[in-house]
Amino acid sequence: MNFIKKYKGFLSYMILNMIGFGIYIIAQQILLLPRLKSMATDEIYTNIVLYISILNVVCNVTGGELGNVRLVRDSSYKEKNIIGDFTRILVLISPIIAVIVFPIFIYLKYSLVGSILFTITILMANIRLYATCFYRLEKNYYKVIIQNIFYLVRNSF
Repeated sequence: MNFIKKYKGFLSYMILNMIGFGIYIIAQQILLLPRLKSMATDEIYTNIVLYISILNVVCNVTGGELGNVRLVRDSSYKEKNIIGDFTRILVLISPIIAVIVFPIFIYLKYSLVGSILFTITILMANIRLYATCFYRLEKNYYKVIIQNIFYLVRNSF
């Protein structure tokens, strides 16, 4: 009982965060991908799944982890009354990401325009994933859930 009282806030934040992520996964894996499969040829669907996989790897490794590090380091930065360079780091790694993923898309025989658009989309998704740390810093997990509900609703039509 004492354990539950001690970690009640943490457990509720964790559960809300899991709900938010669950909504995102449902929107992508259960709604979006099957719909795309029914609308696309096997070759196009394979390219879409490959693109989504690249997007998820790049964004989770960079934007997601940068946001997590910011969350972990936030209290020590507040103690020192500094903001941190996380947004600058995101800006600095964005061209590096573009230089890495653009040739990958070209190598995978995506068109030049498609490669450019996919690279821009990955950069934007990376920023979105990093930006969720601002909600989490405020312990406002409901905004993460709302953001993912919008994603779910968009993928429902």
